Amino acid sequence: MQRMAYVVMPDGPNWKVKCNGVDYPYYSTRDEAVGAAVQAAYEAGKLGYDALVLIQDAEGRVQVEWTYGQEPKDLAVDWRRRQAV
Repeated sequence: MQRMAYVVMPDGPNWKVKCNGVDYPYYSTRDEAVGAAVQAAYEAGKLGYDALVLIQDAEGRVQVEWTYGQEPKDLAVDWRRRQAV
């Protein structure tokens, strides 16, 4: 199974999401970027990909934030609601 790793990272005053070399739009906050990444990973997981969301801090350390098979965090649900409005 192909892995889709969505990496959330700071970029100056903004946050960005990268996946397999593709940059997503910039986000004003970490929470917005994580919500977008979780939503994208959730959709990829439904298509059969091994999907996860990683957070990279300013020092380059990475931690796993979410993996497909878990319920999307409330943050992602809130992000989806804001996008639907």
